[in-house]
Amino acid sequence: MREFASLVRMKSKSTEAVIKIIALSRINGSLQSKVRSAVKIAAASSIEQLKDLVFTVNAKSNGEMPTLESKFKLMTLIELPGMVQLQNSNSLDKEEHWFQIGEFVSAVASYVGDRKSQLEIAKQNLNSFTGVEYNDCDLMLSDYETLWDICCDWFRGLIEIDFDKIQRLLQQCPLRVKAAYVAYMSEKVFCHIADRELPGAGRTETLKTKKLR
Repeated sequence: MREFASLVRMKSKSTEAVIKIIALSRINGSLQSKVRSAVKIAAASSIEQLKDLVFTVNAKSNGEMPTLESKFKLMTLIELPGMVQLQNSNSLDKEEHWFQIGEFVSAVASYVGDRKSQLEIAKQNLNSFTGVEYNDCDLMLSDYETLWDICCDWFRGLIEIDFDKIQRLLQQCPLRVKAAYVAYMSEKVFCHIADRELPGAGRTETLKTKKLR
């Protein structure tokens, strides 16, 4: 940890990229293999190619990953064209090149090819959620939000608007919760149409009337 702490204080893109690659490689054995392959592909790619590869990995939905060309497989890292370009670059270009290497390795390591099935599993978990076993309302809402966020992550966007999100949760809640929600909404609607004292007016007027003015 000390060596990482001293590197972080340097605050350069190259240092951040190296730390990211090392950290990813140490999460588990299967990820280590993906990181190793990604590093070699990155080393064989120019900075321009890396930008395209990052986009490709993030955009693909069929599970196909970039592969290393056969002509590069027997080369050492420093012999690969991407590394040659990196070594011959000026300092600013080197930092940007390292940044793209880090982005590509991270994209490969975190990529899940079967995103559609993962979304379906996440939606099933969300749809099966109920508040029956909860005594803490805040905890229940937090757990529901977590499941909903996972669906949005797999979908790469909002899976539904807030109104539908609330209705989904209510459908899975006990009757007493639904009744409490109806009472809450009824009171809220009543408050919106109730008379309000207007500042300095000396009389009351409905919110609806105020909006029409």
